[in-house]
Amino acid sequence: MDQFHNEDGLNIHEQTLGPEIWKQTNGKVNAFCTSIGSGGTFAGVARYLKRKNPAIKCIAVEPRDGAILSKGYVKNPAHMIQGTGYGIVPPHWDPSLCDEIITVSDKEAREMTIRLSHEEGTYVGYSSGANVNAAMKYLNREMNNKINMVTILCDVAYKYSDL
Repeated sequence: MDQFHNEDGLNIHEQTLGPEIWKQTNGKVNAFCTSIGSGGTFAGVARYLKRKNPAIKCIAVEPRDGAILSKGYVKNPAHMIQGTGYGIVPPHWDPSLCDEIITVSDKEAREMTIRLSHEEGTYVGYSSGANVNAAMKYLNREMNNKINMVTILCDVAYKYSDL
């Protein structure tokens, strides 16, 4: 499929996931965040949401040690947040769609993943934990209870023996 170069991955998120988010929130979404792997999910959804309402904040999530987009370099390519932070700027990356980049440490991602399991009954992996952690960082910082944040739980925990 070559998800890093195939525009279909980006377009399908713009044509399906973006509209689904809009519909499920009755157009009341005003913040979206997700981790960056190939960039297709982020760019496709952000394109759609910004077209519907340019004021929607679209936030990218990166591993703290693999923050090529926000820092311009990778400190440690062996971070544990799989599916993200590949050490390259993805071909689908469009910085004009991104309002902010939030980094998440391995420890934060792991702790949130475990918390999601215990408190919400979800069986997700570290990239999902990173997404929720970043969303909570943003919401806690903004301290605005009128923000309707959407994030993605994009993986399962089957491949992690330590969860």
